[in-house]
Amino acid sequence: MSRAASATMQSSQQHTAQGVSMAAKILNVDEAKLVRAAGGVVRRNGSRGAMRIAVVHRPGYDDWSFPKGKVDRGETLEETALRERFRAGSEIDEVRWVTIDDALDLLSYRRDRALLRALDLEATG
Repeated sequence: MSRAASATMQSSQQHTAQGVSMAAKILNVDEAKLVRAAGGVVRRNGSRGAMRIAVVHRPGYDDWSFPKGKVDRGETLEETALRERFRAGSEIDEVRWVTIDDALDLLSYRRDRALLRALDLEATG
């Protein structure tokens, strides 16, 4: 591994550690109890019609959310998010590409709906 790549990885891991510590403080929980996971809002612009957002269904939780997954050992949050964006593993039984309005109705968690509203994708799409 080159020095530049090693420095970038070390910097990313430091940012991850800082983010985990901040999340623990905000949530008022023990840092060791936090589940380290990452994901993202995946969108596609269709040539016909409105922009679509990927949402996934997890039968074990019977919920709808954005693609996400747990961080593997030695992996950064960014690497996890990129790995998980289109991974349809054993925890996912359905992926839907829906409009923003449909996503807001379908998403199970308030935090996911708030994130989608905050991104204001229609304005940037």
